[in-house]
Amino acid sequence: MKSFDKNSVLTAVTTAALLVGAIASATLISTTVAAGDMKSEHKHHNMQANADMKPMAEVVMVDGVVKRVIADSNQLIVHHQPIAAWTMAEMQMKFNLADGLSVADFNEGQKIHFKLKQENMMKFTIIEVLK
Repeated sequence: MKSFDKNSVLTAVTTAALLVGAIASATLISTTVAAGDMKSEHKHHNMQANADMKPMAEVVMVDGVVKRVIADSNQLIVHHQPIAAWTMAEMQMKFNLADGLSVADFNEGQKIHFKLKQENMMKFTIIEVLK
C-alpha cells in the first residue's frame, strides 16, 4: 500500500477545492448572464406587444346562449359569440351576474344579448341583459 505525505494530500485537497470553486463561479456567472439576456429579450418582447395592442374596452356587447344556470353561485355558463374588442374567440365561459340580476331570470338554451364587464383576468360579469 502506497503512503502519501501530509503535504501532497493537503495540496491535492486544496487544488480540488479551488477547481470546484472555479467551476461553481463560472456556472453562476453564465447562469446570471443568460438570465439577464432572457429578461432583456422578454422585456423588449412585452414592450413591442404592448405597443401593438389597443386598450381593452371596459364593457362590451355580447350575444350568446345560456348553456347552464348555476343557482348556488348566481352564475351562468354561456356559449358566446366572438368578442372583437377583446380579440376573444367564440367559446363557452362561466359568467357572474351583477347585483340586480338573478339566475331565476335565465333558462338553458335561452339566447341573450348582454353587456359584459371584465373585472380582472378571470372574472367576467354580465352587468345588463338587453332585449
